[in-house]
Amino acid sequence: MNEKNFITIQYYSILMSNTAAWIVVILLVVFLVWGIIGGMAAQDPGITCDMGFGPFCWQWHKNIAGQIGEFIHDISHSIGG
Repeated sequence: MNEKNFITIQYYSILMSNTAAWIVVILLVVFLVWGIIGGMAAQDPGITCDMGFGPFCWQWHKNIAGQIGEFIHDISHSIGG
């Protein structure tokens, strides 16, 4: 292997390791932002956080209070408009 090929392979290796690191960083940021969005949604009494901790929630659903509130909202809009 000559020196030019070695340098090309070395640069490619550095580029790929940097690319992998950036992909990991981007995935972590997306994961964190989704947790923050879910945490804000879970502050509503009609939403229950299924998977999360503290201010972060990655999976949530509408509980019975939220379903009743949505039903009342739908009925009031169908009557009024």
